Amino acid sequence: GGLIAAAAGCTGRKQVSSEYSGLESKVFEPIKIGNITIPNRIVFPPIGTGYADGGFVTQRLIDFHKCVAEGGAGLTIVGTTSVRKDVKIVPNLPMLDDDRYIEGFRQLFETIKQNGSIACIQLFHGGRQMPSKFIGVQPVAPSAIPCPVINETPRELSINEIEELVGCFAEAAYRAKTAGADMIELHGAHGYLICGFLSPFSNKRTDKYGGSIENRTRFIREILEETRKKVGGNYPICCRISADEFVDGGLTIEESKDIAQILVDSSVDVISVSAGVV
Repeated sequence: GGLIAAAAGCTGRKQVSSEYSGLESKVFEPIKIGNITIPNRIVFPPIGTGYADGGFVTQRLIDFHKCVAEGGAGLTIVGTTSVRKDVKIVPNLPMLDDDRYIEGFRQLFETIKQNGSIACIQLFHGGRQMPSKFIGVQPVAPSAIPCPVINETPRELSINEIEELVGCFAEAAYRAKTAGADMIELHGAHGYLICGFLSPFSNKRTDKYGGSIENRTRFIREILEETRKKVGGNYPICCRISADEFVDGGLTIEESKDIAQILVDSSVDVISVSAGVV
């Protein structure tokens, strides 16, 4: 059995509708992933709250996730956490590109766990969907294809820059584990950087990072390889993907099945299936 993604509010089980009563026994069963046991199959998925301050965890962010954990979610995911200081899609997202953020996350993860939930954090790079007014530089992407959302054209990443970003994800994962996160999630959906590499819609590279499905998955496979070196083989890693982007030339469910298998073969423990591209 797998996890069931659902937003758990502060009233927990009381929110489970009677129409799902037949599933209740399964929903509330524990599940073991890697070295952790999640107490039930209810997941509070990652969202960007905007409750950080200059990248630092705030009491408001702690209180928000405390409410979620108290509500009964077996797994609580802290969303859209930047792996570099120049990664923002909106102001006030949490950051883990530096050790100075660890203490705040330690308090956040402790609060989540003290209230009965497993603490996970989503690591994120916005790619071409980062407005230059927020990051102060031109956004970057696998290919220099205009982003219709922010109406800007990104700069194509060099091989050296890609290799550096692989390290940024791995270092952020290590900081998350050091701070007490039970699990990490790589944001590979919705057109952000990892998804940008996976998708033929946004990746038109002709080098080892573009073209075939093997090449388009190379970036995330390298992230996984370096992250495993930092966090260990039994530490749970999730990857969120857009199974269908709903755009011409984008990811489809059929290709995403192959991507999912590649991720599993590359040591991913959980795949969170979403859809669409921003």
